[in-house]
Amino acid sequence: MPPEAKAAIAASVQASNSPSAQAGDKTGGFHEEGGIWGTDAAGKAVAVPAVPGKAADPRAEKNASIDVYSSANPALKQSLASVGGEWHVHPSGSMLGLDGNTRFFDQGPSKDTDIPRAAGPMNIVVGAGEKKVYFYDKSGVIGTMKLKDFLRH
Repeated sequence: MPPEAKAAIAASVQASNSPSAQAGDKTGGFHEEGGIWGTDAAGKAVAVPAVPGKAADPRAEKNASIDVYSSANPALKQSLASVGGEWHVHPSGSMLGLDGNTRFFDQGPSKDTDIPRAAGPMNIVVGAGEKKVYFYDKSGVIGTMKLKDFLRH
């Protein structure tokens, strides 16, 4: 994985944990960030962050959402000659439910959305709440590692 993609993933985790007027997330931790990476015609690695997903409420939804192919910079996306992978961040936010139990977003790839839609050669979900990176394809999770270890290597 190119360092440009790792840097973009790290920035997405920070952005997901931060307030975003564009996402409608006033506190941070309640929206997804992500994108795709690949190479341009010259073979240079390019990370293409997506438009942030809309804020979600973990009391009502176990998953937030994002379209990783909806580029925040369409010209950057158009520069890609090939796609090497995609990533998105599952938010870290939590809220107290009416029953007194704390509600969290699911941290791993969802079986009904993420896994069936795995399209890139490499698909990554970062569970921001548990600081864990999940690698998956259409068959399911194929590996995990701690976020700090992922970003270090």
